Amino acid sequence: MTPEFPTRQSLARCLLRVAAILFIALGLFQLLANNLESYRDFDPSYLGYYFMSVCLRPILLIIWGLLLGALSRRLAKWAGSPAD
Repeated sequence: MTPEFPTRQSLARCLLRVAAILFIALGLFQLLANNLESYRDFDPSYLGYYFMSVCLRPILLIIWGLLLGALSRRLAKWAGSPAD
C-alpha cells in the first residue's frame, strides 16, 4: 500500500482555512484588547471617533477572515490548478 499524499488543492484549502482562523482570532483579540485599554476614555459624544480608532480595524480583520474562510474552496481550486 502506498501512502496517499494530499493534493495541491486540498493542501491549499487547508492552509487558507488556517489563515482564516488566524485572522479571525487576531481580530477578536485585537478588538478585546483595544476595548479593554480604552474603556475609561469612552465618551458618547465621540462615538464615531471611538469606533473608527478602536473598533474598525479589528472588525475589518474579522470580516477578512470570514471571507477567506467562505471562499477557501474557490481560492484553493484556483491556486491548485496547473498554470497554462
